[in-house]
Amino acid sequence: MSGSGNGLRVMSWKQRLAPFGPLILGVLGNGVGALLSLDFRDVPPGARIRPMAWAGEILLLAGLAFWVGLALTVINFKKKRGRLLSLAGMILCLTPFWAAVVVMLYYQQTIGFELEE
Repeated sequence: MSGSGNGLRVMSWKQRLAPFGPLILGVLGNGVGALLSLDFRDVPPGARIRPMAWAGEILLLAGLAFWVGLALTVINFKKKRGRLLSLAGMILCLTPFWAAVVVMLYYQQTIGFELEE
């Protein structure tokens, strides 16, 4: 749709917000991954733990964030809108696993529990 003959396109609110999709998804993925790692605050010092359920949750979250972020980024690149925002969001979608691991390792160092292999 063009506005009053001057060649300008009027974009709907969905088109204007679309480039923020991968960025929002990346931030939410990292935030949820860090929140899932807060459970390690309650581990007593010196305890030996094997956080297999935590790892499964984090890998599921990271996989979902990656695939949905990739789809949204590809759509935005094909429609040539918000490429830089989409690329930044895609990079953030790659990091939920590492954000969660950093939080877990921080609590391991400060509390002093041991991870079993």
